[in-house]
Amino acid sequence: MTVETVQQAYDQSPQTGQDTGTEPIVGGETSVTLTSAAVLESLGISVAPLGSATIDASDPDPMAKFGITGGTESAGGDADVILHQGSGLELFNGTSTIDLTDFRIDTANLVVRANVTVDGTAAGNLAVFDLGPSGALTLTDAAANVVSDTFAAPDITSSVTIGLATPMPIDFVCLHDNCAGADTMRFVSPPDTQPLIGGKTSVTLTAAPALQSLNITVSPLGSGMIDVSSADPVAQFPITGGTIGPDAGETVILHQASGLKLSDSGSSVELRDFLIDTQNHVVDANVSANDLLVGNVAVFDLGQDGTLSLTSGASDLLDNTFGTSALSAGLPIGFAAPSPTGLLTCWA
Repeated sequence: MTVETVQQAYDQSPQTGQDTGTEPIVGGETSVTLTSAAVLESLGISVAPLGSATIDASDPDPMAKFGITGGTESAGGDADVILHQGSGLELFNGTSTIDLTDFRIDTANLVVRANVTVDGTAAGNLAVFDLGPSGALTLTDAAANVVSDTFAAPDITSSVTIGLATPMPIDFVCLHDNCAGADTMRFVSPPDTQPLIGGKTSVTLTAAPALQSLNITVSPLGSGMIDVSSADPVAQFPITGGTIGPDAGETVILHQASGLKLSDSGSSVELRDFLIDTQNHVVDANVSANDLLVGNVAVFDLGQDGTLSLTSGASDLLDNTFGTSALSAGLPIGFAAPSPTGLLTCWA
């Protein structure tokens, strides 16, 4: 991985944004007014911060704050991804505990995802809040069921507003304009994390012959590219943001405004905005089938050597769309090789 200062990265700005119409997010803070605190307390459920998060309980509605560790800002704000790695909230009632960590705000799908642990058992990365007007957070149906069952609290439903989120991200251009040339240094995101500001991910598409045998073609979307000069085509996707850390081996890499289209004579599946998640060993994408939005889906399982194989959900979608049974779960698709550029500090 390449590491650059603010000025170095700005001087090489073609790496940042790479004609994607996006800007990497390098820091900031999201405040969440916990309007549900009184309701939760009445049910015997307490809320505590995790990691680098803080909670100010001096007002009737406590204020939780989460450091923004990276992400991607879209031109219109309707496709932002804002990462908060290494922080979260813990819900507990004395006997049971739910941990929600590494919140990911997704304005394209209007959800907030988190890594979820229930009584010490990891449940994966899940959509936990629906994101409404003015940042209103309500539990998704699935999250409401988990909370209700874990705490035996049937009053906790998806209609309960949990809080109001106010993200204040710092993007790369803002960082340069306000920080370059100053005399001292500070971190703009938690010091044990590192925002990503550019680079690219190459994917060797070893499944191309198998797809061709099914008359399925693969083409790039957005700022993605495919080099077909070798036996196995190589796709490239600009890295538009992300976070390394806080723990070793934990990386989230965003590729907004690019992707792949799989199509035959009558059907198509589009996989956009790939997100590499090394903690959960998956690659997510915004998926549509025959121009109908499916949502944000884990499409590839990620092996230790960058091997990409179809998840069961992606397998079912592709088989149903293309009328085949050949695209089974676990089918190797290719090898991913990310080459990100990270940013360490800001002059301020």
